[in-house]
Amino acid sequence: VNCSGLGLTTIPQDIPPKTTVLDLSYNCIPVLHSNNSLATLPYLKHLNISNSCVHDIQIGAFQNVSHLKVLNLEHNNLTVLQKFSFSALHGLEKLLLSHNNITVIDPESLHNLSNLTSLELNHNGLNSINNRSQTELSSKTDCPFAMIGKLQKLLLRGNSIDAIDTQSFCGLFSLTSLDLSHNNITYLPNNSFADLKMLEKLNVADNIINDIEEDAFHSLSHLWELYLQNNRLSSLHMETFHPCTNLESLNISSNNLTKTVSKPIFHQLHYLKSLDLSNNPLDIACANLTMFQGLQHLEYLNMSDTGDIWGFANCSQTLQNLTNLVTLKLSHCDISNIPPKAFENQKKLLYLDLNHNFIIKLPTNIFQEQKDLQYLDLSYNNLDTLPSDIFSSCSSTNLHINLKRNDLNSLPAMLFSTLYPALELDLSENDFFQIDASTLTAIQNVSILNLSDN
Repeated sequence: VNCSGLGLTTIPQDIPPKTTVLDLSYNCIPVLHSNNSLATLPYLKHLNISNSCVHDIQIGAFQNVSHLKVLNLEHNNLTVLQKFSFSALHGLEKLLLSHNNITVIDPESLHNLSNLTSLELNHNGLNSINNRSQTELSSKTDCPFAMIGKLQKLLLRGNSIDAIDTQSFCGLFSLTSLDLSHNNITYLPNNSFADLKMLEKLNVADNIINDIEEDAFHSLSHLWELYLQNNRLSSLHMETFHPCTNLESLNISSNNLTKTVSKPIFHQLHYLKSLDLSNNPLDIACANLTMFQGLQHLEYLNMSDTGDIWGFANCSQTLQNLTNLVTLKLSHCDISNIPPKAFENQKKLLYLDLNHNFIIKLPTNIFQEQKDLQYLDLSYNNLDTLPSDIFSSCSSTNLHINLKRNDLNSLPAMLFSTLYPALELDLSENDFFQIDASTLTAIQNVSILNLSDN
């Protein structure tokens, strides 16, 4: 039954008793009274009261809708989840409370939701998870989530939570996904997630975390994805990630990490496929980098905007063990010189980004092993010439080469002769004054060509 946007101020009395789905969104129903007409809808499974100005839920408001599976109360004016607010909803599986003004969750407001698997509390006003300090907690039942043991997904994004402790998520033994991003958390203490032994995805990005204690992730052996970007981390303990032996994706971009990442802090992450360290002031010599030890399954590596880290001329062995790399991003790294064998072990490489560096010259055989290369970005460098056979080994049927904003004024005649006609080429903002015979011969195999601003 669709009652959305009808200007209702109360729940209608004449809803068919066998209704299973009821949409009351976009109305103005400030109070859900205990004697409302939901009591006549015993078969109701899906109830949407979002965007309806709800600011109060009286005890007993959902008394006779025990078969309800999904309850949507998003975009309302709720400020407190009171005791017994949802006590009759034993069969509820999904509760959506995002975009309210909730600042307090009574420890007993969620206790009877024994079948709840998904709870969304994004964008509220929570500044803590436990309303009492850790020393005041008398038992696990004082934790608001402690009695919903089947919960698999908990979303707390965009609140004002400034701290978590060992009791914050107690009892959530089935939780697989936890989102704490966009809060004000300053550090992660030891055993922060002690009961979350089944957790697969943890997002604590966009906080102000400046320290992660050594055993903060102690129980997270099932974790697959960990997001730590946009925090204030300047160092990492050697053992921080060691418990996360099944981790596949790790993002630590946009922090303040410096020389501490020269240690092999990832060497227990044998299944890691994606690592993002971009936008950190690493600023260390490549010869000292041992952090890639053990990452033989890594497919994605982003080291863009990490300062003067690579010094490629002195460290051609840096990437030696990363034989499964598919994507490598090295933009804004102050690279000026690349040795001939820098990428010799990256035979599976499809995407290589070297834009915004200071590269003047490329070795003849630099891409000899990248037969399937699909995207090469060399824009915003200082190249004034290219070896005639630099792409001779590339056999991709769809190659995009970006040479924008270099110092090129001509191209070798046979430069692209071995490539498929599907080639896309960007030569904009170079120094081409005219297209001579050799350049014309070179680009005849190009399907899409940009020569603007020459």
